[in-house]
Amino acid sequence: MRRGRRLLYTAAALLALVVVVSVAVLFMPASFNHPDARRVSEIKLFSGQTGRGATITDAETIERVCDALGGCSLRVDGVSLGRMGYGLRVTITGSNGEQAFYVNSSGSARRDPFFYAAEGGMIDYDYLLSLTEE
Repeated sequence: MRRGRRLLYTAAALLALVVVVSVAVLFMPASFNHPDARRVSEIKLFSGQTGRGATITDAETIERVCDALGGCSLRVDGVSLGRMGYGLRVTITGSNGEQAFYVNSSGSARRDPFFYAAEGGMIDYDYLLSLTEE
């Protein structure tokens, strides 16, 4: 009987841990849209609508792109698994390695496995998209 109770307590503790970690992940703001321009060496933008892309290596433009991306905080808005298509693919290369995510509009971004909604500002989507058209 004691073994059954111990197993039940262990299962309950593991379930509680999974719930706490899941809630923390879902409600923590994302930071992938706030790159440090001083650590970025290259930004690649690719439009999923037009098929055009741009590679940015100029320090001044990198800083403007980082400002355009970081104009808001992002919160989890839903699960993106199984969804396809995007407005703009952003790949940032720097001293921290390479990271990629998608910007779908001025108020929406995606980094699998989640969609993110902008809060407290917007992503300057029109500026980012204009860079792919130059």
